[in-house]
Amino acid sequence: MDRLDMIKMFVRVVESGNFSAVAREHGIGQPTVSKQIAALESHLGAQVPHWLCARELEAGALRRILRKYEPDPIPISAVRPANRRPATKVTVFIDFLVETLTTLRETR
Repeated sequence: MDRLDMIKMFVRVVESGNFSAVAREHGIGQPTVSKQIAALESHLGAQVPHWLCARELEAGALRRILRKYEPDPIPISAVRPANRRPATKVTVFIDFLVETLTTLRETR
């Protein structure tokens, strides 16, 4: 699977909020989707935040069990050498994340 397909898969995971649904769409197993997203994270040198279970929490499908140990929100930063411009694919991905995370924050 090439990087563009991986990014498309990531976008579908964000849109649907569900790794399993995306796996069914692609006719593959959920672990394969997770591995592809992890490979994309590794390639980009950044980790995608794990906020994808918010819908399941709100719907009651999942519940928090260690409330007093919940971490504080972590800011997301992109760091690059001052003398180098990031690759276009990295810039596009960062722009996508900023837009998506801003929209999610505003809807909460």
